Amino acid sequence: MAINLATKFSPLVDEAFEEQSKASLVVNSDYDFIGSKSIKIYSVGTAEMNDYGRNTDGTARYGVVKDLSTEIQEVAMEKDKSFTFAIDKMDEDETLGALNAGTSLARQIAEVVIPETDKYVYKKMVDNAGKTVEETITDENAYDSLATANAEQDEKSVPEQGRVCVGNPMYIKCLKADKRAILDSEIGQNLRIKGVIGEMDGTNIQKVPSRLLPDVNYILAHPVATTFAVKLADYKIHEDAPGVSGSLVEGRVYYTAFVRNNKKSAIYVSKKKTAVTTYTITYDANGGTGSIAPVQVEAGKSVTLSDGTGLTAPTGKTFKGWAKSSTAQTPSVESPFTPTKDTTLYAVYGE
Repeated sequence: MAINLATKFSPLVDEAFEEQSKASLVVNSDYDFIGSKSIKIYSVGTAEMNDYGRNTDGTARYGVVKDLSTEIQEVAMEKDKSFTFAIDKMDEDETLGALNAGTSLARQIAEVVIPETDKYVYKKMVDNAGKTVEETITDENAYDSLATANAEQDEKSVPEQGRVCVGNPMYIKCLKADKRAILDSEIGQNLRIKGVIGEMDGTNIQKVPSRLLPDVNYILAHPVATTFAVKLADYKIHEDAPGVSGSLVEGRVYYTAFVRNNKKSAIYVSKKKTAVTTYTITYDANGGTGSIAPVQVEAGKSVTLSDGTGLTAPTGKTFKGWAKSSTAQTPSVESPFTPTKDTTLYAVYGE
Protein backbone atom coordinates (compact mmCIF):
# COMPACT_ATOMS: atom_id res chain seq x y z
CA MET A 1 0.00 0.00 0.00
CA ALA A 2 1.28 3.44 -0.89
CA ILE A 3 0.71 6.20 1.66
CA ASN A 4 0.64 9.67 0.08
CA LEU A 5 2.43 12.10 2.38
CA ALA A 6 1.79 15.27 0.36
CA THR A 7 -1.09 16.43 2.55
CA LYS A 8 0.55 15.50 5.81
CA PHE A 9 4.11 16.64 5.23
CA SER A 10 4.04 19.39 2.57
CA PRO A 11 3.18 22.17 5.07
CA LEU A 12 6.01 20.93 7.30
CA VAL A 13 8.42 20.89 4.37
CA ASP A 14 7.40 24.37 3.19
CA GLU A 15 7.94 25.71 6.68
CA ALA A 16 11.33 24.02 6.93
CA PHE A 17 12.37 25.48 3.60
CA GLU A 18 11.33 28.98 4.61
CA GLU A 19 13.20 28.69 7.90
CA GLN A 20 16.39 27.09 6.62
CA SER A 21 16.88 28.26 3.04
CA LYS A 22 19.48 30.99 2.84
CA ALA A 23 18.25 32.05 -0.59
CA SER A 24 14.76 32.70 0.78
CA LEU A 25 15.97 36.14 1.93
CA VAL A 26 16.69 37.30 -1.62
CA VAL A 27 13.70 35.90 -3.53
CA ASN A 28 9.99 36.55 -3.77
CA SER A 29 7.07 34.24 -4.47
CA ASP A 30 4.94 36.68 -6.44
CA TYR A 31 3.69 34.51 -9.26
CA ASP A 32 0.73 32.65 -10.64
CA PHE A 33 0.93 29.22 -12.24
CA ILE A 34 -0.46 28.85 -15.74
CA GLY A 35 -1.57 25.27 -15.59
CA SER A 36 1.21 23.33 -13.95
CA LYS A 37 4.35 23.97 -15.98
CA SER A 38 4.81 27.72 -16.36
CA ILE A 39 4.52 31.05 -14.60
CA LYS A 40 3.41 34.34 -16.12
CA ILE A 41 4.56 37.76 -14.88
CA TYR A 42 3.28 41.10 -16.17
CA SER A 43 5.62 44.09 -16.18
CA VAL A 44 3.57 47.26 -16.63
CA GLY A 45 5.23 50.37 -18.03
CA THR A 46 4.76 54.02 -17.04
CA ALA A 47 3.73 57.24 -18.81
CA GLU A 48 5.98 60.18 -19.61
CA MET A 49 5.39 63.54 -17.98
CA ASN A 50 4.07 66.26 -20.32
CA ASP A 51 3.69 70.02 -20.18
CA TYR A 52 0.10 70.72 -19.21
CA GLY A 53 -1.72 72.56 -22.00
CA ARG A 54 -3.97 74.97 -20.09
CA ASN A 55 -5.54 76.48 -23.22
CA THR A 56 -5.83 73.20 -25.11
CA ASP A 57 -9.26 71.67 -25.72
CA GLY A 58 -10.37 68.37 -24.21
CA THR A 59 -8.16 65.72 -22.72
CA ALA A 60 -5.25 66.82 -24.92
CA ARG A 61 -4.40 69.25 -22.14
CA TYR A 62 -2.72 66.33 -20.40
CA GLY A 63 -0.86 65.17 -23.50
CA VAL A 64 -1.45 62.50 -26.11
CA VAL A 65 -3.28 59.51 -24.67
CA LYS A 66 -1.36 56.26 -25.14
CA ASP A 67 -1.88 52.77 -23.78
CA LEU A 68 0.54 51.72 -21.08
CA SER A 69 3.03 49.20 -22.37
CA THR A 70 2.99 45.75 -20.85
CA GLU A 71 5.62 43.06 -21.04
CA ILE A 72 4.71 39.45 -20.38
CA GLN A 73 7.45 37.23 -19.01
CA GLU A 74 6.50 33.57 -19.08
CA VAL A 75 8.84 31.09 -17.46
CA ALA A 76 8.61 27.33 -17.54
CA MET A 77 9.23 25.16 -14.51
CA GLU A 78 12.83 24.15 -15.08
CA LYS A 79 13.93 21.61 -12.48
CA ASP A 80 12.07 18.36 -11.89
CA LYS A 81 14.11 16.35 -9.37
CA SER A 82 13.35 13.20 -7.44
CA PHE A 83 14.81 11.05 -4.70
CA THR A 84 14.15 7.64 -3.20
CA PHE A 85 15.42 5.60 -0.27
CA ALA A 86 14.37 2.62 1.80
CA ILE A 87 13.77 2.32 5.54
CA ASP A 88 14.30 -1.24 6.70
CA LYS A 89 11.84 -2.52 9.28
CA MET A 90 14.59 -3.54 11.67
CA ASP A 91 16.36 -0.19 11.30
CA GLU A 92 13.18 1.63 12.25
CA ASP A 93 12.57 -0.75 15.15
CA GLU A 94 16.12 -0.55 16.50
CA THR A 95 16.16 3.25 16.37
CA LEU A 96 12.92 3.29 18.39
CA GLY A 97 11.14 4.94 15.48
CA ALA A 98 13.67 7.72 15.03
CA LEU A 99 14.25 6.54 11.48
CA ASN A 100 10.86 7.16 9.92
CA ALA A 101 9.31 8.93 6.97
CA GLY A 102 8.85 12.30 8.67
CA THR A 103 12.35 12.71 10.08
CA SER A 104 13.97 11.26 6.97
CA LEU A 105 12.05 13.66 4.75
CA ALA A 106 13.02 16.64 6.90
CA ARG A 107 16.68 15.60 6.75
CA GLN A 108 16.48 15.17 2.99
CA ILE A 109 15.10 18.68 2.68
CA ALA A 110 17.71 20.26 4.96
CA GLU A 111 20.79 18.45 3.71
CA VAL A 112 20.06 17.89 0.02
CA VAL A 113 17.11 19.80 -1.39
CA ILE A 114 17.72 23.20 0.19
CA PRO A 115 21.46 23.46 -0.65
CA GLU A 116 20.77 22.36 -4.22
CA THR A 117 17.94 24.82 -4.75
CA ASP A 118 19.86 27.66 -3.05
CA LYS A 119 22.83 27.14 -5.36
CA TYR A 120 20.47 27.08 -8.34
CA VAL A 121 18.85 30.36 -7.27
CA TYR A 122 22.19 32.10 -6.73
CA LYS A 123 23.40 31.02 -10.16
CA LYS A 124 20.27 32.45 -11.77
CA MET A 125 20.95 35.73 -9.99
CA VAL A 126 24.61 35.81 -11.02
CA ASP A 127 23.83 34.98 -14.64
CA ASN A 128 21.15 37.69 -14.89
CA ALA A 129 22.56 40.45 -12.69
CA GLY A 130 22.12 44.04 -13.76
CA LYS A 131 25.74 44.84 -12.85
CA THR A 132 28.75 42.51 -12.54
CA VAL A 133 32.29 43.51 -11.62
CA GLU A 134 35.47 41.49 -11.22
CA GLU A 135 37.69 42.39 -8.31
CA THR A 136 40.09 41.05 -5.74
CA ILE A 137 38.70 41.61 -2.25
CA THR A 138 41.08 42.47 0.60
CA ASP A 139 40.84 43.78 4.17
CA GLU A 140 41.38 47.24 2.71
CA ASN A 141 38.63 47.37 0.08
CA ALA A 142 35.84 45.05 1.30
CA TYR A 143 33.75 47.89 2.75
CA ASP A 144 34.37 50.25 -0.17
CA SER A 145 33.29 47.54 -2.62
CA LEU A 146 29.96 47.05 -0.86
CA ALA A 147 29.47 50.81 -0.52
CA THR A 148 29.98 51.14 -4.27
CA ALA A 149 27.45 48.37 -4.88
CA ASN A 150 24.89 50.12 -2.68
CA ALA A 151 25.55 53.44 -4.44
CA GLU A 152 24.96 51.72 -7.77
CA GLN A 153 21.61 50.44 -6.54
CA ASP A 154 20.75 53.84 -5.09
CA GLU A 155 21.22 55.33 -8.56
CA LYS A 156 18.86 52.69 -9.97
CA SER A 157 16.23 53.51 -7.30
CA VAL A 158 16.38 50.02 -5.80
CA PRO A 159 14.56 50.08 -2.42
CA GLU A 160 17.04 50.42 0.45
CA GLN A 161 14.97 48.43 2.91
CA GLY A 162 15.28 44.73 2.22
CA ARG A 163 18.67 44.67 0.50
CA VAL A 164 20.82 41.67 1.38
CA CYS A 165 24.54 41.15 0.84
CA VAL A 166 25.12 37.41 0.32
CA GLY A 167 28.86 36.82 0.78
CA ASN A 168 31.19 33.87 0.95
CA PRO A 169 33.17 33.30 4.18
CA MET A 170 36.36 34.94 2.87
CA TYR A 171 34.51 38.09 1.84
CA ILE A 172 32.81 38.28 5.25
CA LYS A 173 36.21 37.82 6.92
CA CYS A 174 37.67 40.70 4.91
CA LEU A 175 34.63 42.87 5.61
CA LYS A 176 34.97 42.33 9.36
CA ALA A 177 38.67 43.16 9.14
CA ASP A 178 38.09 46.40 7.18
CA LYS A 179 38.49 49.24 9.69
CA ARG A 180 35.78 51.32 8.02
CA ALA A 181 33.12 48.62 8.35
CA ILE A 182 30.79 48.95 11.33
CA LEU A 183 28.69 45.81 11.70
CA ASP A 184 25.59 45.83 13.88
CA SER A 185 25.29 42.27 15.15
CA GLU A 186 22.02 42.79 17.05
CA ILE A 187 19.76 40.59 14.92
CA GLY A 188 17.03 38.06 15.56
CA GLN A 189 17.53 34.34 15.87
CA ASN A 190 15.37 33.69 12.81
CA LEU A 191 17.87 35.63 10.68
CA ARG A 192 20.87 33.92 12.27
CA ILE A 193 19.47 30.56 11.18
CA LYS A 194 19.63 31.84 7.59
CA GLY A 195 23.27 32.86 7.97
CA VAL A 196 22.74 36.59 8.63
CA ILE A 197 25.59 37.81 10.82
CA GLY A 198 24.57 41.44 11.15
CA GLU A 199 23.54 44.64 9.45
CA MET A 200 25.66 47.37 7.92
CA ASP A 201 24.42 50.64 6.44
CA GLY A 202 20.90 49.21 6.40
CA THR A 203 21.93 46.07 4.50
CA ASN A 204 21.66 42.60 6.02
CA ILE A 205 24.98 40.76 5.74
CA GLN A 206 24.51 37.04 5.10
CA LYS A 207 27.27 34.43 5.04
CA VAL A 208 26.87 31.35 2.83
CA PRO A 209 29.33 28.57 1.97
CA SER A 210 31.58 29.15 -1.04
CA ARG A 211 30.21 26.01 -2.70
CA LEU A 212 26.92 27.87 -3.14
CA LEU A 213 28.67 30.90 -4.67
CA PRO A 214 31.43 29.55 -6.91
CA ASP A 215 33.77 32.28 -8.20
CA VAL A 216 31.69 34.99 -6.48
CA ASN A 217 32.72 37.35 -3.65
CA TYR A 218 29.20 38.51 -2.88
CA ILE A 219 25.79 39.32 -4.31
CA LEU A 220 23.96 42.49 -3.29
CA ALA A 221 20.29 41.97 -4.06
CA HIS A 222 16.76 43.01 -3.25
CA PRO A 223 14.13 40.22 -3.25
CA VAL A 224 11.97 42.17 -5.68
CA ALA A 225 14.24 41.00 -8.52
CA THR A 226 14.19 37.21 -8.27
CA THR A 227 11.18 34.92 -8.16
CA PHE A 228 11.49 31.39 -6.83
CA ALA A 229 8.68 28.88 -7.31
CA VAL A 230 8.82 25.43 -5.80
CA LYS A 231 6.32 22.58 -5.96
CA LEU A 232 6.99 19.77 -3.53
CA ALA A 233 4.64 17.67 -5.55
CA ASP A 234 4.65 14.12 -4.30
CA TYR A 235 5.88 12.12 -1.31
CA LYS A 236 4.95 8.48 -0.82
CA ILE A 237 5.79 5.56 1.40
CA HIS A 238 5.38 2.10 -0.08
CA GLU A 239 5.08 -0.52 2.62
CA ASP A 240 6.87 -3.79 1.82
CA ALA A 241 7.45 -2.89 -1.82
CA PRO A 242 8.97 -5.66 -3.94
CA GLY A 243 12.55 -6.25 -2.79
CA VAL A 244 12.18 -4.07 0.32
CA SER A 245 11.45 -5.24 3.85
CA GLY A 246 10.02 -2.06 5.29
CA SER A 247 9.27 1.29 3.71
CA LEU A 248 10.27 2.65 0.33
CA VAL A 249 10.20 6.47 0.33
CA GLU A 250 9.86 8.43 -2.90
CA GLY A 251 9.85 12.18 -3.37
CA ARG A 252 9.71 14.68 -6.16
CA VAL A 253 10.81 18.33 -6.13
CA TYR A 254 9.63 20.62 -8.91
CA TYR A 255 10.96 24.19 -9.01
CA THR A 256 12.24 27.14 -11.00
CA ALA A 257 13.75 30.57 -10.46
CA PHE A 258 14.09 33.60 -12.68
CA VAL A 259 15.07 37.26 -12.60
CA ARG A 260 12.42 39.69 -13.73
CA ASN A 261 13.40 41.54 -16.87
CA ASN A 262 12.67 44.99 -15.45
CA LYS A 263 14.27 44.34 -12.04
CA LYS A 264 17.76 43.20 -12.99
CA SER A 265 19.26 46.40 -11.61
CA ALA A 266 18.35 45.12 -8.13
CA ILE A 267 21.14 42.52 -8.40
CA TYR A 268 24.81 43.52 -8.16
CA VAL A 269 27.47 40.80 -8.34
CA SER A 270 31.11 41.01 -7.27
CA LYS A 271 33.01 38.18 -8.93
CA LYS A 272 36.47 36.98 -8.06
CA LYS A 273 39.01 38.43 -10.42
CA THR A 274 40.18 35.72 -12.77
CA ALA A 275 43.92 35.16 -12.63
CA VAL A 276 45.47 35.99 -15.98
CA THR A 277 48.11 33.58 -17.27
CA THR A 278 50.95 35.27 -19.11
CA TYR A 279 53.93 33.94 -21.02
CA THR A 280 57.29 35.63 -21.52
CA ILE A 281 58.92 35.84 -24.94
CA THR A 282 62.68 36.32 -24.61
CA TYR A 283 64.72 37.45 -27.62
CA ASP A 284 68.26 36.00 -27.90
CA ALA A 285 70.78 37.86 -30.11
CA ASN A 286 72.32 34.45 -30.93
CA GLY A 287 75.76 35.64 -32.00
CA GLY A 288 74.76 39.22 -32.76
CA THR A 289 75.06 42.18 -30.43
CA GLY A 290 72.49 44.39 -28.76
CA SER A 291 69.28 43.38 -27.04
CA ILE A 292 65.50 43.47 -27.27
CA ALA A 293 63.32 43.70 -24.17
CA PRO A 294 61.30 40.58 -23.26
CA VAL A 295 57.56 40.70 -23.97
CA GLN A 296 54.69 39.55 -21.74
CA VAL A 297 51.76 37.99 -23.62
CA GLU A 298 48.42 36.83 -22.18
CA ALA A 299 47.57 33.19 -22.77
CA GLY A 300 45.62 32.75 -25.99
CA LYS A 301 46.70 36.08 -27.45
CA SER A 302 49.14 36.79 -30.26
CA VAL A 303 51.98 39.29 -30.50
CA THR A 304 53.81 40.84 -33.44
CA LEU A 305 57.41 39.77 -33.22
CA SER A 306 60.29 42.24 -33.23
CA ASP A 307 61.78 42.99 -36.63
CA GLY A 308 65.25 42.81 -35.14
CA THR A 309 65.56 46.50 -34.33
CA GLY A 310 68.09 46.79 -31.52
CA LEU A 311 70.28 43.94 -32.77
CA THR A 312 73.44 44.15 -34.82
CA ALA A 313 74.07 41.13 -37.02
CA PRO A 314 77.49 39.45 -37.16
CA THR A 315 79.84 40.90 -39.77
CA GLY A 316 78.73 40.12 -43.31
CA LYS A 317 75.27 38.92 -42.31
CA THR A 318 71.77 40.37 -41.97
CA PHE A 319 68.85 39.60 -39.68
CA LYS A 320 66.37 37.17 -41.27
CA GLY A 321 63.90 36.30 -38.51
CA TRP A 322 63.39 34.08 -35.47
CA ALA A 323 63.57 30.40 -34.60
CA LYS A 324 63.13 28.29 -31.47
CA SER A 325 66.55 26.67 -31.94
CA SER A 326 69.88 28.46 -31.66
CA THR A 327 71.28 26.33 -34.52
CA ALA A 328 68.45 26.98 -37.00
CA GLN A 329 69.65 28.13 -40.44
CA THR A 330 66.29 29.59 -41.49
CA PRO A 331 63.51 31.35 -39.57
CA SER A 332 60.78 28.99 -38.31
CA VAL A 333 58.54 31.25 -36.21
CA GLU A 334 56.07 33.45 -38.04
CA SER A 335 54.63 36.75 -36.83
CA PRO A 336 52.16 37.21 -35.23
CA PHE A 337 53.12 34.51 -32.76
CA THR A 338 50.89 32.86 -30.11
CA PRO A 339 52.98 31.41 -27.27
CA THR A 340 51.78 28.43 -25.24
CA LYS A 341 54.56 28.69 -22.66
CA ASP A 342 57.56 30.86 -21.81
CA THR A 343 59.58 30.91 -25.03
CA THR A 344 63.07 31.96 -26.08
CA LEU A 345 63.39 32.99 -29.71
CA TYR A 346 66.82 32.99 -31.36
CA ALA A 347 67.82 35.42 -34.05
CA VAL A 348 68.58 33.87 -37.45
CA TYR A 349 71.09 35.57 -39.73
CA GLY A 350 71.92 35.03 -43.37
CA GLU A 351 74.17 36.35 -46.11
